[in-house]
Amino acid sequence: MTLEMSIVKTFRRNVSTIRKNFEIKMQTTIVKTFRRNVSTIRKNFEIKMQTTIVKTFRRNVSTVRKNFEIKMQTTIVKTFRRNVSTVRKNFEIKMQTTIVKTFRRNVSTIRKNFEIKMQTTSEFYCAYCGEPNVTFVDLSAGGQQSYIEDCQVCCRPNILYLRVDEETLDIEIDTEYEG
Repeated sequence: MTLEMSIVKTFRRNVSTIRKNFEIKMQTTIVKTFRRNVSTIRKNFEIKMQTTIVKTFRRNVSTVRKNFEIKMQTTIVKTFRRNVSTVRKNFEIKMQTTIVKTFRRNVSTIRKNFEIKMQTTSEFYCAYCGEPNVTFVDLSAGGQQSYIEDCQVCCRPNILYLRVDEETLDIEIDTEYEG
């Protein structure tokens, strides 16, 4: 949200500066032209002609105003389009970089969490020979599980009953003879 606000502020400053510069230049040009025209009118025409000159001058001023407004609008639109294009490009580049960084961080976190959860092992004691065995526990299968696994020492099948504490991920295993 801050980037968009910054863009809007910069655009408003640019438009304000353009307006001020344009108004100052136009006012100076109009005043000079007006003074020249008035001086020429005084010298070349009689008092009777002044009415006609004033009407013509007013028409000219009206035309100048219209042309000025059209040119000003065109200039503002062109400047606005250039600024928007530049802002879009910068924003897209920054957003793409931010999205990629965030995505990489999230993928890294998900990988770590997935590896931790999926590579959990636990120890159980064989129901036949009493020897300790290690088994992989799939935590994504739920809080209570049961399956058969052979003892790694005597090779007899054991029924394993697993309970997983979902808060601490502590695992309890009870064994039973299969048969």
